[in-house]
Amino acid sequence: MSTGPTLIASVQRAFRLLEAVGAHETGAPAKQLAREAGLPLATAYHLLRTPVHDGYLRKLEDGGFVLGERLHTLRASGRGQALLSRYTDGGTEARDTDREFYPLAEGFARHPYDDPTRTVTALHEELLTHVGGRLHDDAALLLLRKPAAASAAPEPKAGEAGPAVPAAEPGSGGLDGVGERRHAA
Repeated sequence: MSTGPTLIASVQRAFRLLEAVGAHETGAPAKQLAREAGLPLATAYHLLRTPVHDGYLRKLEDGGFVLGERLHTLRASGRGQALLSRYTDGGTEARDTDREFYPLAEGFARHPYDDPTRTVTALHEELLTHVGGRLHDDAALLLLRKPAAASAAPEPKAGEAGPAVPAAEPGSGGLDGVGERRHAA
């Protein structure tokens, strides 16, 4: 009996292709993308067809593929749930007894918690389990989640000033309206 989630392999393959496309600023041909995603060329062509049709990818005249406008729109619309992650190579280069690297991106996918502390804790436990209990290199992981704004202020019209930013009280340690840090003397 399986204890893990049911995964759809074709969706995983399609996302690997999207990642491969995103790694090439000026585009890449299907043959190169297939090789980078570890897919047969025929499978890559089949999987590229739908995101091109739906606007998530764009096929260039030279046959290369680049990220499409719809993907950029999707990214922009998700900025309210932004997550910033930074990590050292101690996490990505940690190997198990079979010399397999720890799959950090898959770890993030397995632990999509709202609380960054909970995510980091789960990834740390998984990393230690992966390497057999002891890391052989420094590892650091920082996760920051930008909370969604309660209500967005309207964009100013051309020639108008934007919304006022309240100044912090002197000595409060907050940021004032011009972004300087105030310190009590």
